[in-house]
Amino acid sequence: MAENVSLHVLVRLLQSLVLMFLSQLVVPGYGQKTALSGDMRTMLKVRDDLLGIPENKVILQDWSSQDNPCNWTRVDCEEIGISSVVVRRIDLNHRNLTGPVPPSIGLLLNLTDITADGNQFSSIPQGFFQAKQLRLISFRNNLISGKVLDKLTTFQSLRVLQLGQNLISGRVDPLARLNRSAVEVIDLSGNSLQGSLTTFSGFSRLVSLRLGRNQLTGDLGTLEELTSINDVSLEENNFNGTIPTSIISRMSSVNLSRNSLRGTFTLREIFVPGFITTLDLSENRIQQVAPEFQSPGNQSTTESALDFFWARGVRKITLGGNGLSGSIVSFPESASTFNLSHNMLSGNLPEDTRATFYANVETLLLNNNSLTGPVPKGFWNMEKAATMDLSGNQFTGALPGGAIIMPSLQALNLSRNTFSGPIPAEISNLMRNFNLRTVDLSFNNFSGPLPRDFPQGENYTYLFTGNPGLCTDDDFFRKENSLTRCSKPSRAAVIARWAGAGSSLGVVLLLTTVSLCLWRLKVVKDNEMDEDLVRAVNSGLISTRLIPLKELEKATSNFAEETKIGEGGFGSVYRGFLEGKKVAIKKSSDAVLHLVQGKQMFMNEVQILSGVNHPSLVSLVGCCMTKKHALLVFEYVPQGTLAEHLYYRRGEGLDWNQRLKIARQTANALSYLHFMADPPIYHRDVKSANILLDDELNAKVADFGISKVVPYQQFSTDHISTTTGVEGTPGYVDPEYYVNFRLTDKSDVYSFGVVLLELITSRAPLDFRRGERDNTLVKMATNLLRTNALHLLVDPMLMIVFDDNEDVKKNILSVAELALRCVHRLPLNRPDMQQVAREIEALSSVQFHVGAYKSTMEEEDMDFIWTAYPAASRGSPSPYERATGSSGSMEFRFGFGR
Repeated sequence: MAENVSLHVLVRLLQSLVLMFLSQLVVPGYGQKTALSGDMRTMLKVRDDLLGIPENKVILQDWSSQDNPCNWTRVDCEEIGISSVVVRRIDLNHRNLTGPVPPSIGLLLNLTDITADGNQFSSIPQGFFQAKQLRLISFRNNLISGKVLDKLTTFQSLRVLQLGQNLISGRVDPLARLNRSAVEVIDLSGNSLQGSLTTFSGFSRLVSLRLGRNQLTGDLGTLEELTSINDVSLEENNFNGTIPTSIISRMSSVNLSRNSLRGTFTLREIFVPGFITTLDLSENRIQQVAPEFQSPGNQSTTESALDFFWARGVRKITLGGNGLSGSIVSFPESASTFNLSHNMLSGNLPEDTRATFYANVETLLLNNNSLTGPVPKGFWNMEKAATMDLSGNQFTGALPGGAIIMPSLQALNLSRNTFSGPIPAEISNLMRNFNLRTVDLSFNNFSGPLPRDFPQGENYTYLFTGNPGLCTDDDFFRKENSLTRCSKPSRAAVIARWAGAGSSLGVVLLLTTVSLCLWRLKVVKDNEMDEDLVRAVNSGLISTRLIPLKELEKATSNFAEETKIGEGGFGSVYRGFLEGKKVAIKKSSDAVLHLVQGKQMFMNEVQILSGVNHPSLVSLVGCCMTKKHALLVFEYVPQGTLAEHLYYRRGEGLDWNQRLKIARQTANALSYLHFMADPPIYHRDVKSANILLDDELNAKVADFGISKVVPYQQFSTDHISTTTGVEGTPGYVDPEYYVNFRLTDKSDVYSFGVVLLELITSRAPLDFRRGERDNTLVKMATNLLRTNALHLLVDPMLMIVFDDNEDVKKNILSVAELALRCVHRLPLNRPDMQQVAREIEALSSVQFHVGAYKSTMEEEDMDFIWTAYPAASRGSPSPYERATGSSGSMEFRFGFGR
């Protein structure tokens, strides 16, 4: 009996040893465990499906370099028990993958999340729909077509469905068969879907519903049933009926713009304090608010009026493009964006001493109404305002002199009113020392001489025409705005002036002699190099050359007007010869060093610029700082700006190889600033006018400096907040920046995306002549690419080879699709500059046979180009071209638009 027990124990011991040995083979660690599990083998099949498409091989190098899927980029695994590992989440966002979605993903039966936004996937095969445990499906911004929604009913655990910005067609009706008690987020915006909101009846947990830019019809009554709904975006459909105010008042974000909604409502109904923060009802058929409202004093009235006293806590209110009539009783106290443009509002604007509106507003659009009377004084004290458009009304009175406190203002449009009196010098001060760059005061009754100190240069746009009483002796403004020359003083006045001057001539001569001696001593002192800057250079803190002011004066013939080649926020730019070499010298305006900490800002800028070293960045040669002036000396880049070449104001046009090279070099320079500079630098004003070209047409990015440096203490965040107002140039600026005034690296990515579109199209980033649908290049490109109309987007000069070379056509399409990812509305959905640089590097690795097309063009081909694309003509640039470096655009010339 004892022997049997011993034998039994021995057998159990041997079994345990065998199991331990096998476990070491199967699951010695996480990596080995995954190598033999079913999900791991399936992931290898997913990889093979993706790599079977040649374009994906370079992109997925990190997947192909090892055979353990759990170590691949953005693949999350989970242990089940002691011997199994399953794949839970796959993130393929913004990897520029192409082809169909791998059907083998459907074999991952434990997969819960799949995200693949911002790729070029063309379809979702039937096999994908076997992964029935999926809770999150996101394929936004792809090229997926077909009737995908018919197959989604297999996902009964689905909580988040995001297929926005694709080419999906069919009806939304099949979604009614999803598990209505599970779905929380639906985004199908930007497709070609049909149907009505009744499909979503009974979705009790639905929080966010985004169906904008489709072909949906019917009324909005179903929204009343969605008791959990918080975010609705239904813009650009064909919805009709009335606005369900009771449910809207419980949401935080509502966009119902560009439909056919009608009816009346009271603002008090909608703006329940503590709920809604963003409301966009623009371009519908709403004619008035409810005629009865109760004012804060509890006095009823039957006057049709808009009382925004109730809109407390609301950040954005957009009601433009309706038929609203009546007057404005009060302004919202917290709104940063306030748009009532293109309505039929009348009456005087209220002073509104109750609200803090004047302190918070950033974008104010009241244009194209029938508003009257003077502009309230508070309007000239909006410290955060970046855009103010009051054009197309009946405002009267004079503008306040010396009382305009708007340091963040970038664009001011007061055209087509009846303002009178002189133009205050304070407006020119805002342009010289702050951010104001575009001023339209045309077609009013302004009179008197134009202030003399308006800065000129490519960064500024002025419109003063249509003011018969306005005059100037400045030839530039007279020619551009059809102004008269100011009348000369009468002969009697001249004689009287000389007589008065003669009586004190002796005293003046005596004082002059003394003053001249003192002045010479002061000049010597003022022109001495700043001691702090000298110490910083000598100690190695700043590694650049100090250049005496005398040498720079000699290099530019004492900064003669004919050597001036530009003007910007820092000051004027001059061309000069220093030791036999051409240089570009930036000379500060008088106000720069007078700013608080202006000297320290300049020294910080020199320190950063002297530490930047990249072949595609304009390099710093040296600097100079005296008591009165701060000067930066850069290498001279001889072939002008990319904008001049794209808009045929210089050179003979750029072929596709040259454009690709410029894109690659610019992307590499920005990637260097973002990821290699220490501290990182955000450019803030990426545009074709800030990309210079040398004699070999190599790109040199210019105009980055201290205002773009990311502070060390903010490295842990994804943004920095600016207090200096809106940066950048209209048409290139990240739209998100106008909403929250937060600057991120993705703002540069957006601007670079616009430059990519310029390289493809040679079209201006902003042109209101193209109509509301296409006034920005981003909207125009999005609309044309969505309808597979790339040929309507490409620069006509490129079309000569585009039609005959399939490789060029495919390459241009890839660049265009990358550009659209860069200009995605949401910063989180944009790639970073490192990713962009890598993708352009891959796209520009092939040289296309396109170089000979210019020399072989027939004269009739050129005639076609000039006729089809007037911006290609080599005439003198418009005021907008000088202001932005772009051609063919009439930005702000005829109002700001909606």
